Amino acid sequence: MKRYLKYLRIIVSVFCLAAMTATGAGTSSALLEAAGLIERVQFIPLVLSMSVGMIVLWFGLTFLFGRIYCSTVCPVGTVQDIFIRLPRLTRKMASERPFRYAAPMSTMRYTLLVVVLASLLAGITAVACVLDPAEIYLRLVDLAGATVAVTAVTLVTVALIAWMSAKRGRLWCNTICPVGTALGAVSRFSLFHFDIDTDLCTNCRRCADVCKAECINLDDHVVDGSRCVNCFDCIAVCRDKAIDYTTRRHQLSIPMMQRLKQQNNPETALDAEAGVISNFSSIKSIKTNENQICDRASDDDIRHVGQRADRR
Repeated sequence: MKRYLKYLRIIVSVFCLAAMTATGAGTSSALLEAAGLIERVQFIPLVLSMSVGMIVLWFGLTFLFGRIYCSTVCPVGTVQDIFIRLPRLTRKMASERPFRYAAPMSTMRYTLLVVVLASLLAGITAVACVLDPAEIYLRLVDLAGATVAVTAVTLVTVALIAWMSAKRGRLWCNTICPVGTALGAVSRFSLFHFDIDTDLCTNCRRCADVCKAECINLDDHVVDGSRCVNCFDCIAVCRDKAIDYTTRRHQLSIPMMQRLKQQNNPETALDAEAGVISNFSSIKSIKTNENQICDRASDDDIRHVGQRADRR
């Protein structure tokens, strides 16, 4: 059942993108005017309007379910998915451009978030508007009526997003976008998250190949919740049902944990090696004693046989 969450997410994200497009283009369709509510729940506009209730609501939803904002409501998130998909339309094209786990650029992402927050506290909204995903898309839709400067900034921003998406998936979301970084700080501890069952995982790497957030680390069998955008692609491709969207956290088996601790702690590894050597020495000593006992027994048997022969 959870495999279909991917398709539900796509339907919702396309609807939200259509609503934002209608809002930006000034479409008078009654259906899309009703859907224009999507524009009023975009994150940075809520921050600028000090809508505390809606901000708390988004953080609460993120704490419960992860970054569903980034996978459904955010228009730039859906645009990125389009740019990601274009060079991977066929299976062959996708196999030639697999994603791989990459370490998070934490310094850059949190520095940009601090810069945006500091500028807002100083009353400067330009920085936030330039990086706001909703504002970026609305400027793109209404490009015909924009000034030369706004047009240039918008085209450069969209070109950068397109290039990053085609090469590295949701890198813009997880490195530059302040909304992604703010929500990621909460989704790291989300109640529902993606968990890998090491008892079922065969390390086929299919999940990592399709992870557009590059956040599935199969060396440690861990999903970085701060960067996961809840696209559900990993669940859809896993043949072993080893990755799940759940509240539980699978515990590694004790022997595996011991091996990991030994690898990460050289002193423990040396102690373990010394223990093995000590056990080997003990076994060797026992075998030597057994041989000595057997030799003594053989000597006694020979003497008994000799004594019986003399008596005869």
